[in-house]
Amino acid sequence: MRIRQKKVAESIKKAVADIFLRDLNDPRIRLATVNRVEISGDLQNAKVFVSILGEPAEQRTVFRGIESASGFIRNELANRVSLRFVPNLNFILDHSTEKAMEITNLIDEISAERREREGEDEDKDEV
Repeated sequence: MRIRQKKVAESIKKAVADIFLRDLNDPRIRLATVNRVEISGDLQNAKVFVSILGEPAEQRTVFRGIESASGFIRNELANRVSLRFVPNLNFILDHSTEKAMEITNLIDEISAERREREGEDEDKDEV
């Protein structure tokens, strides 16, 4: 990704996150977080990766809310980002946050098991 693409993607990410937080009246969308934005080389299309906390059914409901507000979000984006053309926004549900939490939990479990085993080994040495 070129420097211009990175700057535009970062500007879009910040603006869309702010729109989610301040301008959308749908309280469900407040559960969504903009993780990253990837923009095409011609700056005409942007993939907006969002993570949504909650159960899968709730995630689908929130995601549908985001998709239905995409026109409003694009119009607001035009007011906030100085570009000749405002890119088409394609929202994508990003599960990377959930995966990171699962990995963190597994690491914590392994660490706890290791500490228990080390504690048992110390008790055997004392006897």
